[in-house]
Amino acid sequence: MNPDAFEGQWTRVRREIASWWDKLTDADLEKVAGKKDALVALVQEKYQYTRERAQQEVDRRLQEYSDQLGASGASRVIETVQETARNVASSLAETAGEVKAQAETVASTAATA
Repeated sequence: MNPDAFEGQWTRVRREIASWWDKLTDADLEKVAGKKDALVALVQEKYQYTRERAQQEVDRRLQEYSDQLGASGASRVIETVQETARNVASSLAETAGEVKAQAETVASTAATA
């Protein structure tokens, strides 16, 4: 997740961050305020990681989060397509029934005439 995307997703990802790194306080997260570099620096400081390791940890977690969002988004798309297909099939069956009834009425009227 690039820094701009991170900042845009901040309110949603903030809760996840608190669960990933329990040493980060609400005050720490307020300081981060959607800035990826600030998060890396805090993870480095609180967990006594090297800058490189903190960067790798943050990138890994954010990638997993992004992948998870993508998977759930794809799942929602599939569910929507399936529901739409069911609705279309139901509408077609209903229309076919109406057409059949009308055809029977017309055939009966024609036979009587």
